[in-house]
Amino acid sequence: MEIEVVKNNLSGIRFSSQDGSVPCMGSFVDFHIHDDIEILVCNRGTMKVSFLNDEVLLSVGDAIVINRRVPHSTLVVEEYTGTTLLQFRIEKLRNYEFENINKYLASLILGDDKEYTYLAANELHTQKIVSVINAIRDE
Repeated sequence: MEIEVVKNNLSGIRFSSQDGSVPCMGSFVDFHIHDDIEILVCNRGTMKVSFLNDEVLLSVGDAIVINRRVPHSTLVVEEYTGTTLLQFRIEKLRNYEFENINKYLASLILGDDKEYTYLAANELHTQKIVSVINAIRDE
């Protein structure tokens, strides 16, 4: 298992997006861990997120919030899958940012013992979260 080190221009935040225009079936990220909270949105196609004792299949509009230091891997299972990924460390946020975001994250990640929270596409709160993340992507 690898320890992933996240670095970029925005302190403590990693963002990436794949629009699904390129065939990527079978693309695989092996088991890894990081100190960041990860939000993964499936915008197109299907992908599988695996944990040591569980797995989640993400379809269009689904999202998953993965807690820090949780071993996980991903596998694209549909050829033209598009995703948006956001990773961040809460302790890197400024105090006023933390206060605003914490009330939302607290309901998704309740302590370090919860590995992940699956957000189904048909839930209203999921649609709002995905909308915000995709707006960040578009910006």
